[in-house]
Amino acid sequence: MERPLAYGYFSLTAEDDDEVSRLNRQVKDYADAESYVLAEIYVDRNMPPGRLIRPALTTLLDCLRHDDRCSVIVPSADHISPWPLIRKAIAMEIQLLGAKLVVASNTAHEPPGVAAWRAERDTGQQL
Repeated sequence: MERPLAYGYFSLTAEDDDEVSRLNRQVKDYADAESYVLAEIYVDRNMPPGRLIRPALTTLLDCLRHDDRCSVIVPSADHISPWPLIRKAIAMEIQLLGAKLVVASNTAHEPPGVAAWRAERDTGQQL
């Protein structure tokens, strides 16, 4: 069986190399644990929380236009945006492009389906 393709994404409001390393590891560990093939991790740094257009996010969305039926792994829903309306808009765009949004936070020992429930709760969208 072929492993599903995934991209990672997170956004930070500051320039913090230690945090970037930690979040990269979290996304990679989740992808490995869930048997995803992780193609790339996109990172936006120094982004105001309400910004909708971001360089790495734009590149990720362009990738999704060519690779439908893949997943986007984020460390937490707040890495899409801490603002609920912005988060919902971005989550909807990801879904409209045929991808599945997966929230990796706090899923280490949860039963199957809990990560999807958490993502739905955090984004307001059914995943």
